[in-house]
Amino acid sequence: MRHVLFVDDEPAVLDGLRKALRSHRHEWTVETANSGAEGLARLELGGIDAVLSDLSMPAMNGEVFLGMVRERWPEVVRVVLSGHVEAAVARRLVQIVHQFLPKPFEVQQLFALVEEALVSRDLLESPALRRLVGKLGDLPALPQTFSALLAEMREPNPSFQRIARIVGADPSIAANVLRLVNSAWFGLSRKVPSIEEAVRLIGLKPIELLVLSAEVYGSAAAGALGAQLQFVALERARTVRRLLEKAGLTQFSAAAQTAAVLSDVGLVVLATRDPDTFARVTEEKTRAACAWDLAERRVLGTHHGVLGGALLGFWSLPTEVRQAVTRHHGPWTEVPAVSPASALGLVVVLEELEPGGAPDARLDAELEVLSKAYPGLDLAPFLKSKQHEEAA
Repeated sequence: MRHVLFVDDEPAVLDGLRKALRSHRHEWTVETANSGAEGLARLELGGIDAVLSDLSMPAMNGEVFLGMVRERWPEVVRVVLSGHVEAAVARRLVQIVHQFLPKPFEVQQLFALVEEALVSRDLLESPALRRLVGKLGDLPALPQTFSALLAEMREPNPSFQRIARIVGADPSIAANVLRLVNSAWFGLSRKVPSIEEAVRLIGLKPIELLVLSAEVYGSAAAGALGAQLQFVALERARTVRRLLEKAGLTQFSAAAQTAAVLSDVGLVVLATRDPDTFARVTEEKTRAACAWDLAERRVLGTHHGVLGGALLGFWSLPTEVRQAVTRHHGPWTEVPAVSPASALGLVVVLEELEPGGAPDARLDAELEVLSKAYPGLDLAPFLKSKQHEEAA
């Protein structure tokens, strides 16, 4: 049974929510508070899984209240229920809350959104990792430039000029994108001086992936590890696209490429938000001369795919993307369905199998299982030396 706390200064709103959620009384215990102070007092007693708060309240507004919840109970899922939110307030809130739900909303929409975030949180068996995900500061919500870019690309006629303005609004992201577009990775015959020209030359999906990778891996805190993981992520995205094209399964390509770019977001989170735990994982990786995910399993009892998948649940990214990130390091013991998850899993196994290297029974077994999901596909062109020893 989940315990969900609603905070609003209007008793009629709270009564309405309580009545509307009565159909979910076997899944949720609904509790209410008429102010931020009352909400904090209830949280002090423990046992609350999620807090949903109005933004405009007297004495202590929703922004202040939820900021205090984040600091004191980071594992609690935090949602803002509000009408119009000014841009400046929204920019501050993305550092505090996991989700926005604009008013008016359907009760089923509210229930599904909160449940999705809670299920993602519950994937993390370690209480310490739950607190880590809950307390994220740099990546608490879907990255802003990527989110704005997605909104523009969903328009009936997305504009190259508007896309260029969205990307160019953050100079560090724009510089990162142009650096990659002009690198050997794209192999263009001439230098590309502007974001708008880059969009026209390489297309919308590659620009989307570059922006996403720049926001996830390009922070100063991520440093050299972030730069390395960004290259690995983009290489994975390109490989999974080629694999699905060769298999005639392009309907899975967009989700698989997005998942590939996000596959190591959990590793960046661990490195930047919990450096002590990351240091222990790094020590184990060096001592055992093993991959990141194996070292993480020994230290944490889980791996960065699960951590990343939980974060994407807070971001409400599509289920197939979240599942692919969560499972990209397996284990694969049964033949899976064709999906973004199995395609990305296959790419990661192929990436880790070094031609001419020492036999690896675990990887060989996983390759055999995954390849059965793609019968007739020649995997030889995709089996190559690792791009980086540090590939996650």
